[in-house]
Amino acid sequence: MEPTRVSPLSTIEDMKFTQGVNRTVSDVQLNLTPFKGFSVDYVLGVDAYSQVGRGYIRPYPYQATAGLPAARYPGGFASNASNAVLLLNSDVNVGYERSFSDNLKLNLLAGYSYQYSQQDYATEQGQNLAPFVETVRGASSTTITADYSLDRFDLSGYYGQATIGFRNLAFLTGALRRDRSSKFSDTQTNQLYPKVSASLVVSDLAVWRDAAFAQKFNSLKLRASYGEAGNLTGVGSYDRFYQFNPVPFLGKNTIVPGTTLANPAVRPERMAELEGGVDLGLFADRLTLGVTVYNQQISSLLLRRNVAPSSGGSAIINNVGTMENRGLEIALGVQPVKTPDFTWDINLIYNRNRNKVLSLPGSNGAVQAISIDNVTGAPVYLLEGQPAGVFYGTGYARNPDGSLLLTPQGFPQDERTTGQAVGSTTFVPARGADGQPSYAPGTTTANIVIGNPNPKWTGSLNTNFAYKKLGLHVLLDAVRGSNVFNADKRTRQGVGLGDLAEQELRGQLPRGYIFAIYNTQEFRVDDGSYVKLREVALSYGLPTFSKFISALDLSLVGRNLYSWDHYNGFDPETSAGGSSDLLRAIDFGNVPIPRTYQLKLSATF
Repeated sequence: MEPTRVSPLSTIEDMKFTQGVNRTVSDVQLNLTPFKGFSVDYVLGVDAYSQVGRGYIRPYPYQATAGLPAARYPGGFASNASNAVLLLNSDVNVGYERSFSDNLKLNLLAGYSYQYSQQDYATEQGQNLAPFVETVRGASSTTITADYSLDRFDLSGYYGQATIGFRNLAFLTGALRRDRSSKFSDTQTNQLYPKVSASLVVSDLAVWRDAAFAQKFNSLKLRASYGEAGNLTGVGSYDRFYQFNPVPFLGKNTIVPGTTLANPAVRPERMAELEGGVDLGLFADRLTLGVTVYNQQISSLLLRRNVAPSSGGSAIINNVGTMENRGLEIALGVQPVKTPDFTWDINLIYNRNRNKVLSLPGSNGAVQAISIDNVTGAPVYLLEGQPAGVFYGTGYARNPDGSLLLTPQGFPQDERTTGQAVGSTTFVPARGADGQPSYAPGTTTANIVIGNPNPKWTGSLNTNFAYKKLGLHVLLDAVRGSNVFNADKRTRQGVGLGDLAEQELRGQLPRGYIFAIYNTQEFRVDDGSYVKLREVALSYGLPTFSKFISALDLSLVGRNLYSWDHYNGFDPETSAGGSSDLLRAIDFGNVPIPRTYQLKLSATF
């Protein structure tokens, strides 16, 4: 099917990719109380690590017969890379608390935070290796290339906050924060973000305490808040500048501008959130319930946007539109058993979020679809009225009853903007000017929404059993109603290792079936729902052997033990888009989350 693809088995047998990591995480803290009610806290933290990686693909021994393309490195390939990273954070917080009376209390906070990040990344690679040599030193000198990149940025911010409390009954908090980031120009980065919140402990009202139901409904708290925040890391450190690249020309090095246009006016995204909730405790808090609803309005959406070549480039980092999130969160806690020797508690969490892109820039009143570039080729888009990051690409043509519209040869086909090739008797064809059915195959495929990576809801179940010194912890996670763009699924069929390829070889599918659907993007959209046994931990409290040790626990922990899903791949919990909020649920050569076991001994001094 695809001569440029490599069988997954060859990546195991013929390739070596290794990585070593050295990491140090440390911090220094200073806590001062110069006088009553006044405190000063300072934290300096450093996270420094280095990575060294090596890659090797052995020369193909039958190249003379196979004729592999150069992209498959028939003469062998070797590479090495190093990455040095330093992350620094420095935080100082000052607090003052004063009670004006038994009923009224004031709490003041102010602080400054600073974060700095630097990264130096160097690579070297070469092809056509000498026999028995697995490093770049064995590569042909004409094929060796090297690269180096660096990254530097910092974030900082000031804040002030005041909280007034009346008894244990009512609290009112107001705060203001000013943040800056070196990723944005000075005229855009210094942004002010306000916040206000209030809460009322209804169960502390006298009318509540005196009520007959107070013994069962022991606590009730109402809360509401409004706040604004900005996305200070949504772009690369130098994305607002023109970036220049060295290019060889006639034996000399030249410098040419990159294809991403400069935009010094780009500014951080801004989110305004209104939230309200209630917390309820019953039967001495043996049953607790927390409910939260929220509405987030995001403006100045920030992303890399493709532009017409006539503009002098191919893309620009820009603020492009507005978006909203509306959500519901429910947390339920139950303690069915509570005795001196045995306790059992259950905690359930349910989350539902509805995301929608509200507006995007258009042309002549038409809504513009903005594609999100990614190395996998997944059709990720922003579309007005749709959730962010939907998969918008070629889909199957269907009959009015929802079944696949087949070609006369019995193959599925793409939905097209003009007439379809018809092979299904339930299809209602288009009519020409003479009123007769038009069966002419269309030449332009139609893009439709073929999947949504945003789940309908997520949840978790956390339960703990404790019998004397023996404890058992179990955690289940669930994601329902999401889709994954499974690019690996097509690759497996193309090299003859997929389930459809097997069915075609066995005659269960007509010959040519995979070829017919190979470029249909809906073919690669799979159900991403799952329930996972995220963690199981069995612990036992050992006797202490020193007066300096207050507790000594031995634990056996297993994580990611089992997944209940219908995903056509290794793991539906995956993304080739890294930490990007817009590139989620994309599977393209991703390593599945590993199943791990841990034996842990912990001591409390």
